[in-house]
Amino acid sequence: MAKNIDADSIKVKELMSQRTVTTSPEKQVSEVLGMMRKNNIHEVPVIERNKLVGIVTYTHLIKRRKIALTSQVRNVMVSPPSISPDDSLITVSDVLLTNGFRAVPVIEKKGIAGVVSRTDVIRATKGIKEITEMPVGRIMTSNPVSIGENEGVIKAKDTMRDMGIRTLPVVDKNGEITGAFGLKDISSFFEANRIKASKGEVYGEKNPVNIEVKSIMHSPPITVNQKANVGAVIDLMTKHSISSVFVEEKQKPVGIITQADILGILAGLKERKGAYVQITGLEEDPSVYNTMYKIIEKYLKRINKMSAPQMLLLHVATYHPKGKTAKYSVSAKLNTPRKLFVSKSRAQLYQWDLMKSLDEVMSHLEKMVRREKEKEKDIKKRSSKNIKAGLKKETRR
Repeated sequence: MAKNIDADSIKVKELMSQRTVTTSPEKQVSEVLGMMRKNNIHEVPVIERNKLVGIVTYTHLIKRRKIALTSQVRNVMVSPPSISPDDSLITVSDVLLTNGFRAVPVIEKKGIAGVVSRTDVIRATKGIKEITEMPVGRIMTSNPVSIGENEGVIKAKDTMRDMGIRTLPVVDKNGEITGAFGLKDISSFFEANRIKASKGEVYGEKNPVNIEVKSIMHSPPITVNQKANVGAVIDLMTKHSISSVFVEEKQKPVGIITQADILGILAGLKERKGAYVQITGLEEDPSVYNTMYKIIEKYLKRINKMSAPQMLLLHVATYHPKGKTAKYSVSAKLNTPRKLFVSKSRAQLYQWDLMKSLDEVMSHLEKMVRREKEKEKDIKKRSSKNIKAGLKKETRR
């Protein structure tokens, strides 16, 4: 049973692991990828002269399509976030979510004291009653994008990239969930292809590069029903060392909860002026972001009159038709004190104009929040009428 611990009182030094896998700037990318696979990690801190100088992440590596495996680490590392042993659970949740990392190094006196991961944070969250007793419907993403078990791995990879997601439910021809497909499966698939290529095997009709998802998916999938609470999800994530749990109804996937969703609840507890906004998937010049933030700010001000927005996560998928201007699709998650709202571009169609697609999604979020507010008002009115009617009956008696 949860002990109702204050999230701000839990410190990083209580969570972090002192066993740290590190690399040097001179190492080759291929060597670091091998370290990641061997140790089942996504980030490796870079140490030079006993000081932390950067971090190599699997996510950043797969985004860089043209990178030689013989490249040195110093050419692909990124700046690490700053986390100290005395930072709180809320602070590290915010940093992990903001940077998109699975784990971050903990710094003490300019040296690395350890590493704290999403899994460490999720495990600590088990003691927070406010979160564990929350129903899964409060934070799950409804109607998750799925992939057919007979679809190719390449299509699954492209879907994950376009939608900015790490895990897909795999379904059969009846739409029933049969497995899960994630980043680790993609890594294993492409590594196997690299090994075959190094042995001189030729890919063609007899040896296609692409294979069906069901041949490498994880099965059976880890699921909960809609009556479960977040505590049950945390238990499953910890027990099976997974980052996503699917919500099912009549064997069909109706929702998904990820470690990032739970981190979002924790990060939302951090005191900040206004909502935290994160945009991913877009590589454009600053002027584009400035225009986007103006649209976002306009809608958040309207939403704030109905329910205080805590966190807005936006993902932009870009499609480049041959010889034509880029097209865009936008998906969004809005966290408020009472509910998570999810919106996507209509029918997941791409539009020529990014700002129109963004405006459409933000407008939909505003309408969803308004409908929820009106529903709450209606419930209060009916409750008030019932109370008054009950009092009148008592008076007559």
